[in-house]
Amino acid sequence: MAEPSFQYYKFPLASPGYALDAEFWTIELPVGIRHHFYLTDQTKIFVNVLYAWTLKEQAMGKQDDNVDYGVIAGSNFAGGAGVASGRFSLEARYYFNRSLFLYRARVDVDYSKASLILGYKLFSK
Repeated sequence: MAEPSFQYYKFPLASPGYALDAEFWTIELPVGIRHHFYLTDQTKIFVNVLYAWTLKEQAMGKQDDNVDYGVIAGSNFAGGAGVASGRFSLEARYYFNRSLFLYRARVDVDYSKASLILGYKLFSK
């Protein structure tokens, strides 16, 4: 299973004597395996294990000097579980800690995220 995604974040970074309003976006490709447990012919529950590769990242930041700050984003692991019935599915997914390093600002951040994903299957048997 592979699910490309685009993510956008805007957040303030601050430390003593330093403040930066950062905007950050990534294009990721989570790739993994999914195992289904069938409850009926139409309904199933599933679990996922994924590795999310960061394909492209960009960060912009504004401080007093109006300098754009570059970013290096790490890839990370994720896990999820959900239920599917007919063409619809609902999944809860958790992405484990990932590092984000703004190299001109010398800021190193670790963050994780959680997602609630509603799916619709376009092409079905």
